[in-house]
Amino acid sequence: MLRLKEALKGCGIRQQEVVRVTGFSKAQVSITLSTGKLPAGEEKFKAGVIELAAKTNLGYWLEEHGMGVESLFEVITAAEKPASASPTSADLDTALINYAGLVALGQTLNSDEAISLIRVSRYLLFQVRCLMVRIPDYADDSSIDEIGNKVKALLTGGC
Repeated sequence: MLRLKEALKGCGIRQQEVVRVTGFSKAQVSITLSTGKLPAGEEKFKAGVIELAAKTNLGYWLEEHGMGVESLFEVITAAEKPASASPTSADLDTALINYAGLVALGQTLNSDEAISLIRVSRYLLFQVRCLMVRIPDYADDSSIDEIGNKVKALLTGGC
């Protein structure tokens, strides 16, 4: 599997967008993403994907995972694919309900609850960043990066 497939899924970008920017057929893009074998004319394919990364939230996904654009073209196996650390909808609901309940009762968070809340916050921040990239007025807003840096500092123990 091409890492690009994992990135597209993580960003909520449909394969149709890859088809549009690369000019390759839907079948070819699907085969390429599943097998990791780049099509004939791979430079055109890569150029389209790089363009897509520049115009969408793929750049943020790469940044969050500490990767460069070229890593999108790496073949990964199921064993190499990292387990999803992103919370599910149920995790989001549970964490927020637990937090609201504790605040209402005047109680403090234990470490597991704090970590859960941080993960939820990080996930929500990532989703907001992804949405803002798609809105032209906010695409280059540096305040989003500042917020992301503060969250990263919290997650790594910095202040």
